[in-house]
Amino acid sequence: MQADILPRVDLVNATSNLTKPRFLPQQPPGNDASAADEEIFEANLDAQWGPDLPSGPVMVLEGMDNRMAKLFHRVRQLSTSANNMARSNVNPDLQEQYNQGVHLLECQVNASIWSLSLNNIRQHGSTTRPKESIAVRTCCRTWHCTTLIYIHVMLRKTPTSSQTVEKLGRRLRFSLQILTPEELWVHFPAQLLLWCLVIASIASVGRSDRLRLLQTLKRLREELALNSWEATKAILVQFAWVEHVCTRPASLIWKELDAVEL
Repeated sequence: MQADILPRVDLVNATSNLTKPRFLPQQPPGNDASAADEEIFEANLDAQWGPDLPSGPVMVLEGMDNRMAKLFHRVRQLSTSANNMARSNVNPDLQEQYNQGVHLLECQVNASIWSLSLNNIRQHGSTTRPKESIAVRTCCRTWHCTTLIYIHVMLRKTPTSSQTVEKLGRRLRFSLQILTPEELWVHFPAQLLLWCLVIASIASVGRSDRLRLLQTLKRLREELALNSWEATKAILVQFAWVEHVCTRPASLIWKELDAVEL
């Protein structure tokens, strides 16, 4: 266990500061790596995903390409594990297995961000591969930030006041601010945007710059004609949800929207 502390702390620092980790057994490829090199690296990380969390079947949701969908499948798997552990006593071996799974998931999301060649193909295509849909290209940056926030706040139960969550939240809000109105309201899949905004709002409680986030969420609530928290939650749980961590703060934010002026 002690041998794992340095790589885990290093990974959190890398996530927080948008840098590459330095002390993982397998290092992300360099900036000049080819798409094939990055795919080999991702396959090596995939091979560490144990039999207790099987790899499929993977559901590809609107706004996700196959690589994003695979990672999000693992987000949902670990969310299910967190829900199950909350309902019963957990032995230390299962807890450590869960902790290792969360660590590996963060490694994989971090590697996805630094897969520069594959991300370039996602955005622009190549001579042999088409670019991804406009929905995927629009929401990829926000999806990455939200997933990392979810890993820390919902799966690790990191306090929202932590520096890591603050930095991730700031990047997430920036990723939304740089979208054009057409990108945000036409091309960003509405239900995925709902999940991102609710997770971001939970992580931003107490921040002075969260008003625009809440205004966007309120407008989306009206666009989707969501008249109750129950209807909203029914959408959110289809993405990823840890009941005892997510529901209370999210329902309070939903009530808070009533007082937000557009």
